Amino acid sequence: MLDLIRAEEMFAAGELHQALGLIDELVSKKPQWADPYLLKGNIFTTVGQHDRAKSAYEKLVKIDPDYLSAWFKLGNNAYRKKQYREAINFYNHELIGKQANTLQSKDKQITMLQIGRCYIHIGKVDSALIIYKMYKNR
Repeated sequence: MLDLIRAEEMFAAGELHQALGLIDELVSKKPQWADPYLLKGNIFTTVGQHDRAKSAYEKLVKIDPDYLSAWFKLGNNAYRKKQYREAINFYNHELIGKQANTLQSKDKQITMLQIGRCYIHIGKVDSALIIYKMYKNR
């Protein structure tokens, strides 16, 4: 646990390669520990390596499909790559899994807004309006 905190501190200090090295060391010792994969995905997202971020987040949800915010991060990653249909799928996972029960209303609303944005990008304005109305009524 302390090594993960140290990796987070390295990430915050801009020491990305060192943080990734420590994370790789952690997952080699405990491959079924989900938390390091979240940090790894966050680091890759920060530097714009979206394919590597996606791989890290997918490993995370394979270990723990109900990990809070993991599906949302996968959705954001797909959104950044303009893969809007895939992003919608990921965002929907965030809203329907066990973790959805622990999401705050604000987080659910943000996820719904992202789904609406995706629908606008793929030309389904009517679907976006439905989502936005659902968001407004929450």
